[in-house]
Amino acid sequence: MNLINVDKDKCVNCFRCIAVCPVKYCNNAMGDFVDVDNNLCIQCGRCIFACKHQARLYTDDFDDFIGKSHDNLMFIVDSSILANYGDHFKKFIYFLKNNLKGRKVIDAGFGAEIIAMKYGDHIDKKKSNFVISQQCPVIVKYIETYKYKLINNLAPIDSPAMAAARYMREFRSFNGEIAFISPCIAKSVEFKDDNTKKYINYNLTYPKLQQYIQNRKIDIPNLPEDEFDEYEAEAGTYISSPGGFGEVLKKYKKVHTKQIEGKIVFDEYFDELIKNVETGKPYPPVIDVLNCSKGCNFGPATLKNYTADEVDWFHQKRIIDQIKKLGGKPKVDKYYRSIKSELGSSPFERKYSRKHFSFDSNTIKDEDLLEIYADMRKIKPEDFQECQACGYGSCKEMAIAIKLGINKKENCYFYIKGELKNRTALIKNLSEKVNESFASMSEKIKNIKMIFNEISNSYKITHDTLVNVNKSNEILVKLSMKFTPIVEAITDISDQTHLLSLNAAIEAARAGSAGKGFAIVAHEVDTLSSKASEEVEKITPMVKDLIQKIMQINKRGEAVIQDMEGVKNTLDGFSENIKTVSEIMTGLTALIKNLEL
Repeated sequence: MNLINVDKDKCVNCFRCIAVCPVKYCNNAMGDFVDVDNNLCIQCGRCIFACKHQARLYTDDFDDFIGKSHDNLMFIVDSSILANYGDHFKKFIYFLKNNLKGRKVIDAGFGAEIIAMKYGDHIDKKKSNFVISQQCPVIVKYIETYKYKLINNLAPIDSPAMAAARYMREFRSFNGEIAFISPCIAKSVEFKDDNTKKYINYNLTYPKLQQYIQNRKIDIPNLPEDEFDEYEAEAGTYISSPGGFGEVLKKYKKVHTKQIEGKIVFDEYFDELIKNVETGKPYPPVIDVLNCSKGCNFGPATLKNYTADEVDWFHQKRIIDQIKKLGGKPKVDKYYRSIKSELGSSPFERKYSRKHFSFDSNTIKDEDLLEIYADMRKIKPEDFQECQACGYGSCKEMAIAIKLGINKKENCYFYIKGELKNRTALIKNLSEKVNESFASMSEKIKNIKMIFNEISNSYKITHDTLVNVNKSNEILVKLSMKFTPIVEAITDISDQTHLLSLNAAIEAARAGSAGKGFAIVAHEVDTLSSKASEEVEKITPMVKDLIQKIMQINKRGEAVIQDMEGVKNTLDGFSENIKTVSEIMTGLTALIKNLEL
């Protein structure tokens, strides 16, 4: 099961997850999102809270648990129940028994009392020069994977949860399922480890349970109260707080306990501890170490409903209530002596296995990274800016990640800045050339505009002239058309004159010698009529031809005008295009100037 998951659609490559990660090489930033290798991840949960985009998520065993029926179920509840439900913790116990059908609910603080007894035995036997408490599975996996020099100093004793589970299985013969109510994502790793015998079946975290409670509209504050079964913790209730283990241990063994938790553990403490051991410098006999700076009460899988002071008050109040419940301090001591006697020599022991990492970053030297540094453009001392924008603590860590194939130079701020600088120089050079081209083009466009203006003026003159010619042609056509009736009238007159001359000649012949003179006149009139008729016959086709040619000229003029209109439209369109090009050039010039800035 991958306990830490990535929603690649929400990841924006901001590298906050890498920045907060104690074991940065479990993150892979080669793609468009930062992925995580759960084998190398220690499941500390820091990345989940660091991610502002909800791209990092965690998984526990709740879905698997709720999807099954449970005939014989027991819950072991972490002492951080007080940090999550405060004074309502007994009502939460009722919920576990009645809503989730738990036959028994066990206080994991009782397991803390058990391991404190066993730590005391281990210290008395002086099996190691110092011990590191192992109630935190994040610390255990970190040592097993990255600080294996300390693996033999991990206390070979169960965690409180596992001690409680072992007690119920080995001393109470419980053979059903056990679910742990947990503030910790990494508890799933512990429970599935072969070294813990897998006594606990499910790791159920508070947020997943709370979501279930809300979905079913269960009102915890209004539920009845119920009690833990079997033994309950006294000082063990404080185990989920920073320094809590030391408080429980001193009840059974007077020994100096070093308390340390949070980021400093991974950043420097374990390295310093290894160095002190190797160089013979002092170190504490017991080290109470936790991943979370505020302890398990504010672990990565808690509700965080209360402040640290409120939680501390809840713990103190419960310890006082337990002492009263058991009849005072002397009876409490007697109570736990009887438990110790019951446990006898049973070791409540666990083992550890080194988790092999493919490399040790401490063995990689600068000379091994020279090629990568060159590729990152880190040549001079001032190039190593140690800005940590990539999420790593140093340029060397980033170079190691690149060497491992889990990151790329494009995620280095210094490299990106250099790329931008080079591209800015290219853009500036390009902009100068473009500006020169634009200046030349602007001059040419200006000349083209002047030519267009001249063409436009010429077009207007030509157009007006053609229109006037067309109008004149129309007048000529109309005038020419008037010749037709005149010619027809002349033809009619000539025909009539001819008839009259014939009649006159006939009458002159009848008159004899008296009509001779008249006959001569008639003959002359007939001759004139014939000539007039001949001339009319000549004029008629000429008039028709003239009219036809004038009309042809008119049609050609109209066609020319239409062509001129098309030319004008084309010129107007071309002029608009030139205007658009000019505007685009102006915009590009402004854009390039902005890029230069």
